[in-house]
Amino acid sequence: MRDIHQGEELFMDYGNDFEQAWREHVLKWKPTDKDLRYISATQWNEEFANKDVRTEIEQQTDPYPDNLLLSCHPKIWLKGKCRNFESSKLNIAWSRHEKGHLCKVHDRITNDNRTLYTVEVRNADNDRSRICAGVPRQALAMMNEKYTTDWHNHGTFRHFIGIPDEMMPEKW
Repeated sequence: MRDIHQGEELFMDYGNDFEQAWREHVLKWKPTDKDLRYISATQWNEEFANKDVRTEIEQQTDPYPDNLLLSCHPKIWLKGKCRNFESSKLNIAWSRHEKGHLCKVHDRITNDNRTLYTVEVRNADNDRSRICAGVPRQALAMMNEKYTTDWHNHGTFRHFIGIPDEMMPEKW
C-alpha cells in the first residue's frame, strides 16, 4: 500500500453485493412521470438563462416544476432598500451556492431590448416583503426546494458500499 498523490485517481471496488444490486436496479427501475418532468435548479438556470421569467399570473396556466423556487440575487438589497439597477453598473453573477431571497415576479417590461422585472422580495433577515422595480434578468434564478433534488426521488438507488477492512488504514 502507498500514499495517494495529488492528481491521482482512486478507483474503488464496492464489492459484488453492490454490483449485483446496481444491475438489478438498472433492469427493474422505471421512471415515474415525476422523474420524467424533473429538472434541477442548476439545469433550469443554464437552459433558461436568457428566457423571460414568468409572472405570477403566467404561472397560473404555465407553472414551474414543484421543486423550483424563484430567487432574487442578494445584491438586490442595498442598505435595507431595493437597489436602483438603472443607475448601477453592477455586474450580477451568481456563485454556485448562493441562495438569494425568495421572490415573485409581478410584472415584466421590455424596452430597448432590455427586460426588467417588478418583483416582490422576501427579506430573509426580517421576513418582510418589499416590491422592487427595474430588476434585471440576471438578478433572478431558480433554486431547489428543500428535499426535492433528484436523489430524494422515490426509487433512487441506494445500497451499502462494502469496502473491505484491509483497504482502510490501521489508524482508522
